[in-house]
Amino acid sequence: MGMPCFSNINSSLFLSSCHLLPGLSCAHIMELKCTMQQYAWGKYGQSSEVALLNSSGNPDFVIDDAVPYAELWMGTHPNGPSVLKSSNQQLVDWIHAHPESLGAKAKEKFGLQLPFLFKVLSVNQALSIQAHPDKVFFIMSQRSMSALSVKETSIAPSKHTTCFFNF
Repeated sequence: MGMPCFSNINSSLFLSSCHLLPGLSCAHIMELKCTMQQYAWGKYGQSSEVALLNSSGNPDFVIDDAVPYAELWMGTHPNGPSVLKSSNQQLVDWIHAHPESLGAKAKEKFGLQLPFLFKVLSVNQALSIQAHPDKVFFIMSQRSMSALSVKETSIAPSKHTTCFFNF
């Protein structure tokens, strides 16, 4: 069993469960409504790929050329959960109803959580690089920096990041 496949079909965002659940064909695709994040560093209006992607999957969305559209989140993060377009069911609820979709190793390590947050970024200004440590390093560094203010109180589950530019 593989991980969910995200694909861009006619500029709409889809989650394919064909590799997740036995008995489902690859023709079984669930379209997602994703969450946009607006940050000052994002591209404005029609120049933002994030805004364009969101408008192609959400006919009610109107792009405002005065607004920076920075990130499109696909996942189960509580600050921007994706929902299945056909039912408005949150992706996290669908995963809880279909725990086999995560696979045994992912469930063992992360429980019934999607172990990543997929983001599309539309960047207008240079950004700092973010690194998410594993849990052991995070705990050890918090102990050694206890006098400092640490903004993050938890860690991101992923250890590996792949970046794609100009694709």
